[in-house]
Amino acid sequence: EKSTPYLAWRSIFTRFFELEWLSDNASVQDVEKAREQVLSHLRQVDESHTAMAPLLNVVLPFHFPDNETTSQLSGEVRANQTHDLCIALFKYATAKMPRLLILEDAHWLDSASWILLRLISRDVSSLLIVIAMRPAHDPIPPDLARMSERPDVQTLSLDSLPAAEIETLICRRLNVTSLPAEVSGFIRDRAEGHPFFSEELAYALRDTGLIIIENSECRLASEAGDLRNLNFPDTIDGVIISRIDSLPAQEQLLLKVASVVGRIFALRILRDIHPVESDKSQLPDFLLHLQSLDITPLETPEPDLAYIFKHIITQEVTYNLLLFAQRRELHRVVAQWFERTRGEDIASYFPLLVHHWRLAEDLPKTIDYLGKAGEQASTLGANQEAINFLSEALKLNAEEIHITDKMVLADWEQRIGYAYLSIGKIEESIQHLRAALGHLNRHVPESQAGYALGLLGGLIQQTGHRLWSRHFVGSSREPEVCLKAAYILQDMGVAVYHTSNPIAAMYVTICQLNEAERATPSGFLATGYAATAVLSAFFSPYKLAVLYSNLAQKAMTFASRIEAGYAAELLSMYNLGIGHWKEAQKFSEEALPVYANSGNFRRWEENITIMSSTLLPQGYVEQALQLRQELEQLAQRAETPQAQVWALVQQAEIAMGQGRLADAIPMLEKAAVLAETVGEADQVWVHGVLASARLQIGQPLLAQQSAAASQELIEKTMPNAFYALEGYAGVAEVGITLWDMGSGNRKVSAKKARASLKGLKQFATFFPIGIARARMWEGMYKWRSGNQSKAHQIWRQGLEIAQKNTFVYEEGLLRSVIADHLEGGDPVRSDHLLRAFDLFSSIGATYAAAQAKSALGA
Repeated sequence: EKSTPYLAWRSIFTRFFELEWLSDNASVQDVEKAREQVLSHLRQVDESHTAMAPLLNVVLPFHFPDNETTSQLSGEVRANQTHDLCIALFKYATAKMPRLLILEDAHWLDSASWILLRLISRDVSSLLIVIAMRPAHDPIPPDLARMSERPDVQTLSLDSLPAAEIETLICRRLNVTSLPAEVSGFIRDRAEGHPFFSEELAYALRDTGLIIIENSECRLASEAGDLRNLNFPDTIDGVIISRIDSLPAQEQLLLKVASVVGRIFALRILRDIHPVESDKSQLPDFLLHLQSLDITPLETPEPDLAYIFKHIITQEVTYNLLLFAQRRELHRVVAQWFERTRGEDIASYFPLLVHHWRLAEDLPKTIDYLGKAGEQASTLGANQEAINFLSEALKLNAEEIHITDKMVLADWEQRIGYAYLSIGKIEESIQHLRAALGHLNRHVPESQAGYALGLLGGLIQQTGHRLWSRHFVGSSREPEVCLKAAYILQDMGVAVYHTSNPIAAMYVTICQLNEAERATPSGFLATGYAATAVLSAFFSPYKLAVLYSNLAQKAMTFASRIEAGYAAELLSMYNLGIGHWKEAQKFSEEALPVYANSGNFRRWEENITIMSSTLLPQGYVEQALQLRQELEQLAQRAETPQAQVWALVQQAEIAMGQGRLADAIPMLEKAAVLAETVGEADQVWVHGVLASARLQIGQPLLAQQSAAASQELIEKTMPNAFYALEGYAGVAEVGITLWDMGSGNRKVSAKKARASLKGLKQFATFFPIGIARARMWEGMYKWRSGNQSKAHQIWRQGLEIAQKNTFVYEEGLLRSVIADHLEGGDPVRSDHLLRAFDLFSSIGATYAAAQAKSALGA
């Protein structure tokens, strides 16, 4: 709770890059020297890294000012770039010689530090890491759990120390060669192998004079008697209290004040806040005595003289000796000290200030710093900390109103929603994004009927914007509120997409655009128009989609690079959905460089997927395959299962197109396992393609199982992913083919065939690229039903659609199907097969081309 994201890494970076002399009291010249030293390291790693130096502010107290590049980075994107930069520096630092990194008390690490630790341990092979921590209990940090599963990680669980080792430990602590049997037995029976308890018992015996140490020998004092009869504390807390009680009053007070500061405390702050002025000059002497008693050992020497409580238990026990009124006042003084002395580095202490102001019972200050700590964590991509801090701020503010600014409250809720979205908790994300809009007096429906009515109202409003734009666009008296609402709706759109609820997605998209248009015109409109173009392609006349596409391109001219990149990505998706491959490629080529090496892995993965999807239908098979292999490597490194699914299935589709079914099936089976953790659209896709592959390789029962898994999801959801065409087609292929083969119960097979075709036709309703394929399998269904003339009619319709839209692969498939269902001597049959062979060959579909050629010779 008191840890700023990444703060634990400050001392690590300082030592790894030999900046020990950069003390808390360093001069301006020393700081400048350290800054230049770090910049020199960055230049040696890669000259381009110097522009990313501001990202190191979280691990080094330099405060490099943000530049044009880094100022645009926040959240997960900033975190990813920071991680990459830190990994590069650690590789540089360990290149000439392997190093050892030891982290103690790792149970206090924040989530951001765990992520960085996991990535460094994974990617820096010349670094051995030792992590010492308490046993992990639920909830175990996710990154610790993932590290523990790796084969190169070894876990050592420390149990109670054996009696002989306890005796060796005590001898070392007391600097003696041996212990009297009575002393060993007393410590063994009381502490039961607990090392710290054993030490404290030994020190207590020494401090009270019950044992005497002379010339490295330990003996019982004559007045000690039988130790078993001593009225001695039975708990570690009691032993610590007895030791503290034996100290002079001045040293007891020093310990109590220090316990408020924290487990580690510097002489500087202790001297400034100590309540007894006359004792301040003697504090160094008191601390030396406490150090000699091993109560507060030295942590860091001059010039940053600081001490540490031997154990967290010692600090907690000492703290509990204070009266509540004393604690409250000391926490207030400590908080004010940090506010007064930290200057521009105060952001690193926001969580600590939350801690002190909360215990000082100053609610307004607590809420303020909770908000600041949460905003900082959100900016740094520390999602769990952002959720914790901002949720607590909102909770306390609801109990006693302090923050009334609706924009601030909406921002806090939005940050929580985005954090939940980033860690995959979709329902929680939507809940908080809905609350964010509520602060702005925008209310999102909670039922499907509500979404439908809201969508109707949004469409009416958007119609008004288009017909009377002068009256509506830029009309709001609170443009900043409208724009904020638009950004919140954009996040909600991403969250809603994962629920496979297209009505909700359409509602959010239209509302987002309406809000953006009512605000002052901005580059954000580019993404709003582009998203609406995608939406319009599903449910409205083609001309309307073109209108929004043109509006998006116009808005891109005054959008930021990131806004224009996202709009280009959406326009590429729109063109892919309707089969305009060249236009899709053009927009993808605009979007891809925006996210290359940007740290926004999600957008980069999406754009590689989109780019490869534009290339394959045009016959650029090798280029598409190369991109998909690159995507798989990136997704494995980023550990994003959805992108791994995309890469594997798309590679499998290429392998199937080349007749390499033995290569395709293992990739699809791996993708099926990964898909269990991602969206339903991806599961439909994976299982449908796997069903087709298993059918083609001669495994009808396995094919039927895969098709059933996909069909179950199809019946529960609506299509929302253009790339899933082959999944829907695969289900139809298996259902109709097995029915045609007379597999199983005829009535059951017929019912499955109808259901599989219905799913493909529904996909074609949303995505025009599926229409020709739907016609192909609808014709197959009619043929199997005995209506041959209707089948040929439907196939001809599909062929016209494929030719009109330049769907080369679909045209080849339909010509092959028509030829297969003509008499062998029919001259039209050869014409179709020749044309199919040419079409398949032109786009690198070698397996289909070979089949067409073989059919010609039959």
